Amino acid sequence: MADKPRVFISSTIYDFRDLRSSLKFWLEELGFEVLLSEHTDFPVQVDVNSYDTCLNSIDGCDYLIVLVGGRVGGWYDKTNRVSITQTEYRHGYDRLLDGQIKVLAFVRQDIWNVREDRNELERLLKNEALLSAELDEADIGKITRHASKFANDAEFTFQFLNEIARIEEMKAALECKSPFPIGNWIRQFRDFRDIAEALHVEFKIGTSLRRVSLTANLCSEIEANLSVLMDQSDGQAKPKFAWASFARGKLVGGYRDNSEMKGKYLKWLSMFALTGCACGRKLSTTALDEAITSGEFLEFDQTADAFVVGALHQALLDLKRHIQRLCRSDELMDVNKRFELNEQFKDIDGDGIVSIANLSLLSVLSIHDSQFNVVELHKAVFRAVYGDLAPLKELRLYADSPLDEENKNLASERPSREQIAKWLSE
Repeated sequence: MADKPRVFISSTIYDFRDLRSSLKFWLEELGFEVLLSEHTDFPVQVDVNSYDTCLNSIDGCDYLIVLVGGRVGGWYDKTNRVSITQTEYRHGYDRLLDGQIKVLAFVRQDIWNVREDRNELERLLKNEALLSAELDEADIGKITRHASKFANDAEFTFQFLNEIARIEEMKAALECKSPFPIGNWIRQFRDFRDIAEALHVEFKIGTSLRRVSLTANLCSEIEANLSVLMDQSDGQAKPKFAWASFARGKLVGGYRDNSEMKGKYLKWLSMFALTGCACGRKLSTTALDEAITSGEFLEFDQTADAFVVGALHQALLDLKRHIQRLCRSDELMDVNKRFELNEQFKDIDGDGIVSIANLSLLSVLSIHDSQFNVVELHKAVFRAVYGDLAPLKELRLYADSPLDEENKNLASERPSREQIAKWLSE
């Protein structure tokens, strides 16, 4: 399997030079390998004729893009009036019939319009001038195939288009003399955008290679981080913070108060302190940092005519902040404190109700809350980068403190984002 899909662009070079280079740059940004014979990165075979080198290169490609304009270009067989571009097309079409390549043909709109207009003129002359013997077939051909600034060899160009459209094969198929030909669609284009739009559909291009790379790296990092934050139980992944969730659910009041809970909840909390804490420093944010700074996950606001922080980008920022907070929380509870908590609860009656000072639980429950937030944000971001934004809307994260009373005090003292935005605009 090739690392990247390969594309060979076949056309006359003189009148398509800018378009060929633009296509190469654009497609390579999207993750394709593009072969242009005039570029220095073209795989030259020094022991093979240059024409044959191009044909051999087509054999290793997934797509052949043929651009037809108003010039013939160089001749491959001048005696039989076969151009180099035509030869490359024929070579590619043979591979198309073998199922080895896809051929995409484009013609300038001006050339297509001239061709259609000349065809109408030819029909008119044959119906009138030929019947009245004023002109013969040769005369009509000279009129309808004359050179112009749009086509320096109209006869060749129109015949080439007829070949790509498989006109004779289509006629035979309509008379039930042969199967309908494949690969005979010709797309007209006015500018680069027309070709790009067609290739977006044909190549199933949904996003840029950079976005794909950022997404892949971010999701890989998320999976690695979750392996640090989760255990395996009965063949299923289970968050480490789950050991502390029972005690967390029984915490009530302020930091001067006590909370009552079953002894086993405190035992499980001490288990979390021993085995579930100190995870923050093991988490990676390399891909997360790149995703944030890239700007790829910003949203475009048509009203403001600018890119803004939307739900996904905000979740990335929140994830970074909560990972940093988790690291700080881990630092507040070193190994000695974790062992002390374990010693405090190891002999407690598991079925009895214990009254415990909230203050003694704040450090370990703060780590629980941070881990919960990081795990939930990891999951929501993972789903969101692949298009499922529902988990972001359903996120319910813990506040900065495990104590509701303290959170209310903090909220009353801290300005909201709306208030900050208003202050900044004044």
